[in-house]
Amino acid sequence: MVDISYRSVVCMMVAIVMHGRHLSATIVSCEESVPLALRKPHQLTAHISLDHDSKFLVSRMWPLKDKEWYLRHWQTGQWNHREASDPPNTDPHNTSSNTDAFPDNSNSWKHSEFDTNVITDEDMQEALSYGIDKFRDTEKTEKTLYEKNIYVPKDSSAYRHQSFRRFSPMSKMLSTMGIIMDYSTEAMSKNLKLSKEVLTVDMILLEQRIFCEPEMLRPEAEPCNASSPYRTPDGTCNNLENPLWGASFTPHRRVLPADYGDGVSTLRRAADGGELPNARFVSTSVNLQTPRRSSCMTMLFTTFGQFIDHDLTFTPITKGKNGTSIPCCTKEVTQDPSLLHSQCAPIDIPVDDPFYGAYRETCMEFVRSSPAHRCNFGPRDQLNELTSLLDVSQVYGSTKNVTEDLRTFTDGLLETQLSTNGQELLPPSTDMNEDCNTKEQTLQGKLCFKAGDVRVNEQIGLAVLTTILVREHNRLARGLKQLNPSWDDERLYQEARRIVVAQMQHITYNEYLPLVVGPGIMKSLGLLPQGDGQHTEDYDPTIHPGVSNEFASAAFRFGHSMIPTNMLEVKANGTTTAQSLNSVIFKPFAIYTSGFSVRNVRGQAAQSVPVVDTLFTLEVTGKLFRMKKQFGLDLVAFNIHRGRDHGIPGYNAVRRACGLPNVSTFKQLAKYFDPQILRIIKNIYRSVNDIDLFVGGLAEKPVPGGLLGPTFVCLIADQFLRLKIADRFWYEYKGSSGSFTTDQLREIHQVSLARIICDNLPKISSIQRWPLEVTSAFNPVLQCSSKCIPKFSLYHWRE
Repeated sequence: MVDISYRSVVCMMVAIVMHGRHLSATIVSCEESVPLALRKPHQLTAHISLDHDSKFLVSRMWPLKDKEWYLRHWQTGQWNHREASDPPNTDPHNTSSNTDAFPDNSNSWKHSEFDTNVITDEDMQEALSYGIDKFRDTEKTEKTLYEKNIYVPKDSSAYRHQSFRRFSPMSKMLSTMGIIMDYSTEAMSKNLKLSKEVLTVDMILLEQRIFCEPEMLRPEAEPCNASSPYRTPDGTCNNLENPLWGASFTPHRRVLPADYGDGVSTLRRAADGGELPNARFVSTSVNLQTPRRSSCMTMLFTTFGQFIDHDLTFTPITKGKNGTSIPCCTKEVTQDPSLLHSQCAPIDIPVDDPFYGAYRETCMEFVRSSPAHRCNFGPRDQLNELTSLLDVSQVYGSTKNVTEDLRTFTDGLLETQLSTNGQELLPPSTDMNEDCNTKEQTLQGKLCFKAGDVRVNEQIGLAVLTTILVREHNRLARGLKQLNPSWDDERLYQEARRIVVAQMQHITYNEYLPLVVGPGIMKSLGLLPQGDGQHTEDYDPTIHPGVSNEFASAAFRFGHSMIPTNMLEVKANGTTTAQSLNSVIFKPFAIYTSGFSVRNVRGQAAQSVPVVDTLFTLEVTGKLFRMKKQFGLDLVAFNIHRGRDHGIPGYNAVRRACGLPNVSTFKQLAKYFDPQILRIIKNIYRSVNDIDLFVGGLAEKPVPGGLLGPTFVCLIADQFLRLKIADRFWYEYKGSSGSFTTDQLREIHQVSLARIICDNLPKISSIQRWPLEVTSAFNPVLQCSSKCIPKFSLYHWRE
């Protein structure tokens, strides 16, 4: 007989397979069996069933092959060759392989060998001269726009979108060579009548180092110190053999070769060579006017996902002279095509649009992502300004300059400002050119905040979570100072940072990721934390940790579907207030108010968010960044258009790369998509090969225990597997000079988001055991003093 006393219920730990048909529960008394209770419920499930598609996924060789594998096979004419390292295909029902990621009826991807020796030096010189001339024309356009004061209106949502995505001077410099090589490759294509396959596959073999002067390239990493126990700020030297792998200001990795309309840089086109359906039309069509279903996730889950995203990826968009915004839809530009910037790709809005039609809006501003630097011909890539590793760069920064700007250089502390009640807040951003700052708030002594990532003010819950992590760093630094009075500022800072990074890695893989991809995938791919101080030995220096373009541009944007219309605040007495989403975007000033952060976290932890599907709130499909107007931007249309901008292959190509069965007709998608959304998708797209990855990924039915369908699960699992096994400083890895001891790691293994919140929001007093999931009998609200929320001790860091 199990004791069902109140004490036992409060302390129980339950293994739940979310969304599955079977519910299994293991009751564990926290008082009697603390080590077992430290683990996340998903890890207590002994047997996790996988559906058919999940079995396809886990049978693959992981990590997935990436762009270089495909190109190597194409270039050598060994497209049907299976490498010795490839796993044998033992499933008689699995007819896919890593060698058939593109539809058989797509003639543009049937590659035949091409001899690049037929291209002469004169051909290349002529193309490069053309590229340089075209780049100068672009510079002239930017100068004209600047001198004539032609900008995106400052009271518009487009201005806010472009201004908050601040452009680093480094990105501007690096993109120069990318743009020149885009134009040069286009010229080569026209002059020599090269096919799309040759442009995509073979042209990258042609390098022009003479045109890539050192000052035009990302600086090489300084000599690596293999014995250093600490990460570099910019991610360099994590991989000692390839010091720039995972570093900031490097190109995104690709799962598949790019699929541009012209093979070089123009937006992806349909399989028949025609235009893909209008991005805004797709957005409104798939966003069915039906009630949105609630998930078992909280708003804190959505915010946490955004927080992780801002640790991994930031792709800059093109800016004009002196970092000014680029207008694509203004009257001056539409009436004088000579003023249209080469990187403009505005989204046309149908005249009968169900929302924008009432405001007579027919054009949505859209500027293309800036190209990454390269010294070879071939297709465009995009730049990632952040480190690709889970190193909490959204708190600490991704460059040495940003990192140093956020430090006090005293006792290892991060810079903060104190609120009126003495609580640490993020430091103020004194840049009045930042769109977030307003004269009205500045006169009241309230400025927007600065952190390791420039988007910290985008959503007030994000600013609150970042504040909590800064407080955690300083709490640890002070504790380490007490334990080790002889440690200097640098040692205290680096050790506190090392612990915070480990804590966030553990929480991400223990509490967040299992909810996204499902416990079955987590267990099968070895993504679950070890627990109880156990180390791993699976670091692999041959694996590239870079964030893939497919992940950044589509898969990890799934959280946009989970954004609610309102955000809640909950007072200590349970009183609830709600604010519309756009009323808290770029308005973080309430954080200065005593007690707000606690009310915000209570609200986020209490609020259930929608399930992942193709439905979205109007707050993001028509009112995003609307400022004082009645309308704003459409984030869904932006995501679809951005995928085409980046040359992301269609949904069907990506699912094949994941090893999922190929589909050649819409009818074959019936087992993967909801019938209603499938009918709409069939009416939108002419071919299954045209479906945009963002749309197809969201339309899939979720895998058992996860939030997403198999294609997005594939991309996200692949990325997080790389972030684990390709990180030399991974918190559980024991082969690094910075590895934790067994006792230290045991402390980290018991860390939870609930404990981080309790330790840094002292007035919150209680929270559910797993704050990313809604409160239930199996996830009760506990007092912060409860032993079911184990405390983190620094005792084992005493030197």
